[in-house]
Amino acid sequence: MNHITTEKLQELQGLAKLLAVMGVRNNTELENLHCGKSPSSETGDFSDVKVVSPRREIEWNRLSRIDDEEMRSLMLSIERDLEAALCAYESLSNEDRKIILKRVMSQRTYDR
Repeated sequence: MNHITTEKLQELQGLAKLLAVMGVRNNTELENLHCGKSPSSETGDFSDVKVVSPRREIEWNRLSRIDDEEMRSLMLSIERDLEAALCAYESLSNEDRKIILKRVMSQRTYDR
């Protein structure tokens, strides 16, 4: 097993955060899937939520929230955006990489 220095680990953590924001969260079909309304749940685990369709009721916890075509589109958009983010990162100088990663790590996107 290779030993990863603290500096390299920090670089990789920053790169992971950059990829999550630029390659998954902000620019992909995920935003379109996320923009709808979410149900509320009195139990907190959504066991009390049901979706009513013309043929039946479906428990929220058993409901597929994304169909095959949406999944395909999502995965292709993530792949394109990850490739673009990695190519942009690769083209930066080491100094610019440090600046970008420092900025990304200082932004609060999600708690970790």
